[in-house]
Amino acid sequence: MPKGTDFLCRNFECENIDTKISIHGPFPIAPIKEIMDLPSIVSDPSHYANLANKSREGREYALIPIPNKDGIKPKGIRIQYYVPKTRTILDIDLIWGKDDERIRDLISGKDESEGFSEKTGIEVLSLGRLIEKGFPCPSCGVIMESVNWFTNTGVSDWGDPNASVSN
Repeated sequence: MPKGTDFLCRNFECENIDTKISIHGPFPIAPIKEIMDLPSIVSDPSHYANLANKSREGREYALIPIPNKDGIKPKGIRIQYYVPKTRTILDIDLIWGKDDERIRDLISGKDESEGFSEKTGIEVLSLGRLIEKGFPCPSCGVIMESVNWFTNTGVSDWGDPNASVSN
C-alpha cells in the first residue's frame, strides 16, 4: 500500500507558507525508460522532462503511476527517509532478486529507520516516525501540517516473484 504525506507550512509569518514537501513510504518502481514511455507521461511535458533529467543523471528507476492502469510489473520499491541533520530526503531503491526480504518487511509495515540510523550513525526518519515526531518547516521551524494520500489502496501487485509460492 503506497502511502505518502504532503507536509505544509501553515505559519502565516513564514516566507514559505503553504510550501509543500512530499515524502512517501514503500512505493513500486520500474525502469525509468519504461515509465517514460507511458502515454500519460509522454503527454505531460513537465513530468516527462523531469524523468528525462533524472535518467540523464543516472537514475535507473521511477515510481509507477498509481493506479497502475498499464499493468507495469514492479521491479522493486522506493522508500524515502528524512535526514533532519542535513534537512534532506533520501531515496532508496530496493530491487526484487537482491532485497526480497527487506522489501517484504517494508511492504508489511516494518519500520527500519532506527536500525538504519544506528548502522549509519545519522538519524533518519521514516514517514511514520516523521509524522509521529512532527516535521519542522525548514524555513521557520514550526511543525508543518501533514496531509496523507494513497493510504491502503492502489497496488495489487508489488512485483514479488514469490508471491504465489506457498511455504
